[in-house]
Amino acid sequence: MFGRFRFHLSPILGFAALAILLSPALSWGYGAIVVNKDGVPAKFKSLANGTALTWNPETGPMETDELGKFFGDFNATCGGGGGGCSLSPWMREAKAQTVGVTNAEAIDIVNQSFATWAGVADARVSFTMGTSLGEDVGVCSADKFIDVFTNFSGVGDPRICGCVNPIPSGCTAPCQNPVIFDPNGDIISALAGPANRAGTLAVTGPVPDPNDSTNFLRFSAVFNGACLEPNPDPVCQGFTINKADLKAIMTHELGHGIGLDHTQTNPDSVIIPGTNSTAELASGANPEDVPTMYPILVLGASEQQGTLHRDDQVGLAHLYPSPTFAGSHCKLTGSLLNNTTVKGQRCAEVVVRKGNADERLQAISFVTGAEVAQNVNNPTEGGCATANNLDCGDFTIEGLDPNSTYFIEVNKINARFTGGSSLNPCTQAPPQTFAEQPGVSVVGTATCGPGGTANVNLNTTNP
Repeated sequence: MFGRFRFHLSPILGFAALAILLSPALSWGYGAIVVNKDGVPAKFKSLANGTALTWNPETGPMETDELGKFFGDFNATCGGGGGGCSLSPWMREAKAQTVGVTNAEAIDIVNQSFATWAGVADARVSFTMGTSLGEDVGVCSADKFIDVFTNFSGVGDPRICGCVNPIPSGCTAPCQNPVIFDPNGDIISALAGPANRAGTLAVTGPVPDPNDSTNFLRFSAVFNGACLEPNPDPVCQGFTINKADLKAIMTHELGHGIGLDHTQTNPDSVIIPGTNSTAELASGANPEDVPTMYPILVLGASEQQGTLHRDDQVGLAHLYPSPTFAGSHCKLTGSLLNNTTVKGQRCAEVVVRKGNADERLQAISFVTGAEVAQNVNNPTEGGCATANNLDCGDFTIEGLDPNSTYFIEVNKINARFTGGSSLNPCTQAPPQTFAEQPGVSVVGTATCGPGGTANVNLNTTNP
């Protein structure tokens, strides 16, 4: 999810288990949102092979005025399992007359967001809009398309069976990637809890293939219009988003939809004042410092979050590389060793900055231990599969420009990015993880040739 205060992600067979306590590991930094027990990231294999990913919009609006939001709240009293609620004809007519951001406008922003990802020269991805879902999806009908009240029942579930290869016997449902507009925040409330109706701006979840842990079957996305201008709901308490913010939110969430993870990359460019405070651009920071896949919408940089930072571009190319990506760039590999524990240090962010240590735009990050084989019974900071957990500190940073000098630093992950804002394996509470203890910065440099690899091993003492 994209949050006002935090993000949540549910890359599982549905949206029910928002705690993300599941066996596939999830990384942090540029890279993959789901990594299997062997350390291999999941992606849409068909998309990687050059087939356009088709998405399917609903027919309803993105934003309504207060009258429309009232009827949405009324409509939200339905029971679980979908269905069970209806509006009288005069209510439906009133609701239809209170549209602020139309379905066509919302679809256009989704298309712009997909085009932003498709425009990355180092990657090969394409997207196309398919047939609509055929209805204005509300909280009482969302369960027909995503897991809101009823958990997915396996590969034969009609919501996903058409995406399974081979298609299960008796399945007649099409394979759809639903994109749903939630003008009242009611679906978000059903997915994430009533307390998140204003604070969670979207929910997106790719659905892993039960027959192939490195492949996604489909994705679902729900975008929250409760705080969207021109008619934000009073529950938003003065917090609003505009269409530029919505474009950033959609670009971020659709990045998750195709398998990308969060990144922080330039943590000193953002200030998060309090526990439930809206993130703000730091004084003197460039709005373009903030990646699209940063875990929180940042005031003062939200429009720029609708474009892509270099870290975002490399994250996409990591999963869906163009034929020329590897040969035209080079990469840095290595490991971070904790001298105190004499183990590989997982959950630290390694950042490379092109040309000088203060560079923020040409900066790329990777979280140590994000893509290593792991102990599935302990998919956490220390749960790597090898003896002494030495490979917990491994990292690989791609997309470097050949023959350029890159400055290397090691950062803690922001302690606020825990729980719903974080991704496994970096979710433990302080003081258990390096990521949430006082920061350590190890500075070095590296240079690599075209298509080549530079290797550097870093050491640090956990304070």
